[in-house]
Amino acid sequence: MKKHMRYLLRRVLRENCLAESRARSLIKREKSNRRESERLQEVYLHRSLSRAVHVIPAYSSLIGKIPSKSVKQFVIDNFPIIDKTRLLSDRASFFPHDGIARPWWSVGRTSGTSGTPVDIFRDYNSAIWEHAFHLQHWSWAGFEKNARQIVLRGDLVVPPEQDRPPYWYLDPFGRQLILSTRHINNASIGYFAAAINAYGATQLRAYPSAAYELSRLAESHDLSLRFKSIITGSETLFPAHRDEITRVLGGPVFDFYGMAERVAFGGECEFGRMHIHPEYSFVEIVDSHGKPTEEEGFIVGTSFHNLAMPLIRYRLDDSAKWSRTACPCGRSYPTVERILGRIGDTLLDLDGRPVSPTIITFAFKGVSNLARSQVAQTERDHWEIRVVPTASYSDQDGDMLVQNMKRLVSSRLNISLKLVPSIENLPSGKYKWISQEV
Repeated sequence: MKKHMRYLLRRVLRENCLAESRARSLIKREKSNRRESERLQEVYLHRSLSRAVHVIPAYSSLIGKIPSKSVKQFVIDNFPIIDKTRLLSDRASFFPHDGIARPWWSVGRTSGTSGTPVDIFRDYNSAIWEHAFHLQHWSWAGFEKNARQIVLRGDLVVPPEQDRPPYWYLDPFGRQLILSTRHINNASIGYFAAAINAYGATQLRAYPSAAYELSRLAESHDLSLRFKSIITGSETLFPAHRDEITRVLGGPVFDFYGMAERVAFGGECEFGRMHIHPEYSFVEIVDSHGKPTEEEGFIVGTSFHNLAMPLIRYRLDDSAKWSRTACPCGRSYPTVERILGRIGDTLLDLDGRPVSPTIITFAFKGVSNLARSQVAQTERDHWEIRVVPTASYSDQDGDMLVQNMKRLVSSRLNISLKLVPSIENLPSGKYKWISQEV
């Protein structure tokens, strides 16, 4: 009953007719000329900055100074680039309402694998906008209203220790069959294939690693699973995995790019080009000195629709490079050649099953006082969580992390925790937060 109520509330509050209406408007405008997109960006950016100077203490000196024109240049000239570290170290300056969420706000959390998770306060309206952007992207992959979907992402559908089917939940409100990523293996793949085929969905939404594992197991067991399209996101999609997913599952892959901070949103079109959505946020690509670059650089985003806590010029750890080639799909949105995120390997549980890197991040949400962390597989039957503690760290923080791993990730793990003075970046400068060392 609780599960039914949770999905019903999600449908009523976020995935509702207002989100659908907004998605239709986005689709109607997506092939407008670039000038119209830029005009709307200026409008949204002006609104976001005007809100930020009143609710974010760090920007209060700019009250009354936001211009009505050339707003993009104003934000570049007057707002410094910030990042997760800055939010953590100066919460009093960059959080609204004295850093305490109002009862009617929701709180989103970053994964926390590179340090303490950051709370992002969100208003109700931003949640509806978020679903509208996803609905628009689903439409690029052929989704139509009331179509059925298979979902293979992070939902905790059944307890990790459950050892018999069903390993899924039928959401009648969202017309989705939600599968447990934690339970797909050689022994269960037949049950999953039967449930998927019986439901008759035409579209799969999945983590890239989960979609790859589904296709790999289906092929190895000679099981037929076919979709018209596959939507992936939240992890790096490797070319070899894309090829395998497409070949086995039959449909093209439409990857999307997003994050908990909601300062950038991108989606692949039918030609495989990654479009950065101009009505979602103002996105810059900057070099290591914070200057605009035509080469590969860091992604910096300014949110448009979360007026509870506007993030202004927030730098992500991901990097990208603008593409100056027009896309044959006809959409006026800018495109990037590639987006490079965190580097991570694949870890295996005690049964030799791969565990999604994104699922591993669930264990870090809500855990405090970690300056940096890394999850490594040091033996075939052993994982080690390496933690650089802050001054406020206690054994209770570490115990919660280990318990979360077993409760939210997999019950088939042998884990130890190790406190270390530092965890170094790779020579390339990238941070390897998951490390396969066997």
